[in-house]
Amino acid sequence: MVLPVLQGGRRRAITIRQLLSQLSLFLLVLIIFFSATTLFAYYTQQAHWQQQAVNWHRVLQLLDLRDENTLATWFSSILFLTASVGFVLLGWGKSKTYTINFFSRFSFQVTALALCALSADEVGSFHETVGSWFERKVIVWDGLQGMGFSWLLIFAPFALAILILCGQQLYKLINTLPDLSARRYSRALLILACILLPSVLILEALQGYWIFTKQGETVFTCLEEMFELLGMYSLFLVTLIIARQHQL
Repeated sequence: MVLPVLQGGRRRAITIRQLLSQLSLFLLVLIIFFSATTLFAYYTQQAHWQQQAVNWHRVLQLLDLRDENTLATWFSSILFLTASVGFVLLGWGKSKTYTINFFSRFSFQVTALALCALSADEVGSFHETVGSWFERKVIVWDGLQGMGFSWLLIFAPFALAILILCGQQLYKLINTLPDLSARRYSRALLILACILLPSVLILEALQGYWIFTKQGETVFTCLEEMFELLGMYSLFLVTLIIARQHQL
């Protein structure tokens, strides 16, 4: 798909892939920024900001990936949506060199739709709402009800299944890339994503256990959010490399 843009007072055409490529570095900078502000918010959460002219507690809250309905979670939603667009290129894109079977194309289409749903979930926190309902209506365990961590029992198997399916099809596609350096770089990014994204589920489960046992929140919540962003960004880069190689 081609989009019209203005450059130097003149209109020129730019593809979605080119637009995503231009955004890639900016996204990485924001990932580093929000990961740093989240860590800073964690280590200063006991600080007293009342004496300052600016309410720094509120500023950090807006930049904290652990909180809901903040600038940080809005960015996280945008990253999921951007990764979804990357899979749209693989699932619906066509070129002279891009020939994949129906199952591979369908897998990328399902992944694109799933990431779009996750993008909405980042803002709406639907998974935690479902988890809280599940704890109230299904799980009979004093102290657990209302925490929301039970969403893992419902959604984690589906998330892992889609990741495995997507990873397998991406790996097959990577092996067909004509450029050797692109193959190596893409494999490394895919492996990184397949390590970081499942780690998010593990850290979420551990955090639920620590809160349930009254041990409180730990720095691993910050790592969980950072792993999520970096894992999704790695998947996004893989789709971008493949799209560039095939001129999608």
